[in-house]
Amino acid sequence: MQWFLNNRDGSIVAITNFHHKFKRSKVKVAIKGLETKGQKRSG
Repeated sequence: MQWFLNNRDGSIVAITNFHHKFKRSKVKVAIKGLETKGQKRSG
């Protein structure tokens, strides 16, 4: 992950922070989708 090498630049850090939040929210949405699918199958 190249951008971690350039932590001195504030804009790079901001981009990585945003990227992490974005990935986390995407994962949460994916997990919610899987949970609803699982409930429909079991129910």
